[in-house]
Amino acid sequence: MDVQELDETVARLRRHGRDTDAVEVKAAVGKLPKSLASTISAFSNTRGGVLILGLEEETGFHPAPGFNAIAIADGLKELVRPRKAGELQPSLSPDPIVEVSILEFEGAEVVVATVEELPPEMKPCFVVERGKEQGSFERLLDGDHRMSTYAIFLLSSNRSQPIRDVDVVPGVSLTDLDEALLQGLVTRVRSTRARLAAVSANDEDLLKKLRVLDPETGGVTLAGYLSLGRYPQERFPQFMISYAHFPASSLDGARGEIRMLDRGTYDGPIPWMISDALRKIEATLPKRRVSLGRSSTDVPEIPIDVVREAIVNSLAHRDYSAFAESEQVKIELYPDRLDISNPGGIWGGRRESELLDGTSRSRNSWLTRLLPDVPLPDNSTVSENQGTGIRFMVGSMKSQGLPLPTFTATNVRFTTSLARHGLMDPDVVEHLALVGAANLDERSLAALALALQKGRLDDQVVRYQLDMDSYDAWRLLLSLNRGGWLEQDRRGDFIPSSKLSATPLPFLELQVTDSEQVILGVLESRKQLGIRDLAAATNLSIGVLRRDLRRLIEANKVVATAPPTSRLREYRLSA
Repeated sequence: MDVQELDETVARLRRHGRDTDAVEVKAAVGKLPKSLASTISAFSNTRGGVLILGLEEETGFHPAPGFNAIAIADGLKELVRPRKAGELQPSLSPDPIVEVSILEFEGAEVVVATVEELPPEMKPCFVVERGKEQGSFERLLDGDHRMSTYAIFLLSSNRSQPIRDVDVVPGVSLTDLDEALLQGLVTRVRSTRARLAAVSANDEDLLKKLRVLDPETGGVTLAGYLSLGRYPQERFPQFMISYAHFPASSLDGARGEIRMLDRGTYDGPIPWMISDALRKIEATLPKRRVSLGRSSTDVPEIPIDVVREAIVNSLAHRDYSAFAESEQVKIELYPDRLDISNPGGIWGGRRESELLDGTSRSRNSWLTRLLPDVPLPDNSTVSENQGTGIRFMVGSMKSQGLPLPTFTATNVRFTTSLARHGLMDPDVVEHLALVGAANLDERSLAALALALQKGRLDDQVVRYQLDMDSYDAWRLLLSLNRGGWLEQDRRGDFIPSSKLSATPLPFLELQVTDSEQVILGVLESRKQLGIRDLAAATNLSIGVLRRDLRRLIEANKVVATAPPTSRLREYRLSA
């Protein structure tokens, strides 16, 4: 980071009034803050970040009186430097990648440390004195949060190919598989994969080569059981799909008597779950009339084949480890979008935008190899396993004038969001006119609409949405940045500026944070809790809870039952 980048970063912090997910500011007067190791761990495990030492957040990010830049820089370098054999153990392991510099800011010196994200195979970075289980952190919003045991497990699984899908399911035999599905699979493979059929002595041998059965023991594998079992939920009750239809665009938006319009559960083998869930969504989504030459037809708001692909991806690539046996694939329908999410994050260390290139990497390699031959009730098959699914989704959404699918990944969950309304719908067009952008060219307007819809852009998203090459997409984003419409964060992504977000429309209204949504969800189900019970139920720290509860009370979303000093103080949702 140079002086100009520092000035721009602090200017953004002052506009927001707080730290961000990518920038942490500390006064650090007199000594290194004890929390620095946790922050460096969090940045290393998330997407990197910047530490700025020598500014006071409480005074509006102005230089801290008495700050000694040289001493703090030396202390920080000592904290993160690699250790040689025979030296005392390091503060963090593996060694973080940190660049420390001293820069001038408003007549004073500050210390800036740029922390790079570690490669997937090196994560998690943890505070050594706390150990991996207690000392691994991730960055959420503007805070450092201790990673769950599950998140640590998932990061560690990036180092090698998981083989959970070929584990034998104890107590399950061929008699527990659906005869029609099993026969359909064998018939298809023998008719379409001549080489495999030729080298298989019999049907049992073929099923072993497909890893429906274990080659050594002949037991049914997890992949075979989930794809072909009569009722896999008999042994894995949460390996199913849950469906919910909400009346508002966020869970906190429904505060009347109707909190949910509809709900459902879809279980059975994977083909049945897909078929049942698709039937429900197709029946629920409103139709719109599309002209086809001289005729016209009614089609769902979201192309059903795109929905199918998203559901297939969630079932095929979800985490099936013991840590995730209590988790299900979730389908949630909101007024503005359809969300399909699964446990497990993105396996293989890729970023969300990198999924658009169609490269295929599978957490469950044998399951994804099996599903293309597993029949659906309509005699089609579950999937292709050609790495073309996401590219098909992109093309289909674009052809209907809809934004690209949005992929959101945390360390423990992955969500695909499919917009129900067009990129340039009337509300967006009206908003762009209100903020003075109406005279921009068509591509610029589309890019701004995309920024408003997604909240964050890079050149790859713009490239695929607007059919541009990467260079032209980058130039377009830089032009909108120079025009004051977009801001560029330290990771290189572009976000809507205050100029673009002025006079917000309903879809731009301030949303509660992820941690606040967790609190609201717990209070909705548990009605009224004290802060320690909330901490146990949400896995959030007391400090985070106090901050979030204060905001929720100020927003009239939560009510406290007693004064702050009372030991009887509890919290419940506002009426």
